Amino acid sequence: IEYWEEQLRLAKMMEQDDDYDNIKELSPLETKFNGTPLSVLIKQAADLKSAESASLRKNFDRLPIFLQNSIFPNPEVIEARKKPFEFRLLDAVKFKNLGNLNVREKKHYESISHYEMSISVFRWIENENPNWKLEGIKDEFFREECFLSSNEFHNMKCKELLVCLYTNLAIVYLKIGQYCQAIVCCNEALALHPDCVKAMYLRSKARLTPKSAGNVEETLAIKDLNTARNIDPYFFLFLILLRKDLRRLHISRAQVKNKTRKMFKGIFQSGKCVDGNRKKANKSNTLAIMKNEASKPNMLLIIARNLILIASLVRMMLLLINQEYRYL
Repeated sequence: IEYWEEQLRLAKMMEQDDDYDNIKELSPLETKFNGTPLSVLIKQAADLKSAESASLRKNFDRLPIFLQNSIFPNPEVIEARKKPFEFRLLDAVKFKNLGNLNVREKKHYESISHYEMSISVFRWIENENPNWKLEGIKDEFFREECFLSSNEFHNMKCKELLVCLYTNLAIVYLKIGQYCQAIVCCNEALALHPDCVKAMYLRSKARLTPKSAGNVEETLAIKDLNTARNIDPYFFLFLILLRKDLRRLHISRAQVKNKTRKMFKGIFQSGKCVDGNRKKANKSNTLAIMKNEASKPNMLLIIARNLILIASLVRMMLLLINQEYRYL
């Protein structure tokens, strides 16, 4: 009502004045009801609706992001699912290669989209409610679909591709700083291939890289690294790559411990007499040595990267010779 009253007022002004350029017509979203703009009311209603439907899709919200996004399929993906396995696999690999190209061009969000399209060719969420766009997503109407064939060779190739896609997604999430999503992708890769050393390394890196990493993250990361080292004898090269993160974590832990001891000094007595000056000197020397070590140029890191590159090239050549080279 207020909107039309304002329009009527403007019309009367236009009848009295021939200069219409200074009169600005109000947008419907700028209309106010009891002092509140209509746009704000619409946003509040949408938030309320979202909060009400959240309790009906708890299982859906627990799914990985790439599975949640598969509920909005791309037409190319829908067509790929209808094809025989060989052509279906070719389409999935095409999407993956587009994602790899976007990573090289540092278009990380585009690469995530293409990797998710490739995954959704073989694994996706199907919504059985035709009116879900009006009623919202509900747990009772969605189901997870996954490719499963009577041909074991087809299942093996699908599994290999999915593991590759999950680790690729984890790498991109690490690049954009979404460490929790990187860990989720690594978990999915390890669920399909428990001995995937690459997924263990990426998961340990995702746990150690954040500045908020602490004792729990370090313990879990070291557990992954020890498991990977037992599987792959050449895994020590990856350990060198993580040396910087481990050293930073140790320095941060020493600083926190030193600060805590200063804060609670004199509150708790251990019953042992120690020279205070000597103790302070030892602490300061230890921190100084660790900081100096961290600031030194890490030649081992450069050597490890070169060795990993050489090993990858040799492996690619061997696979090409044996005609087994399929995926990057």
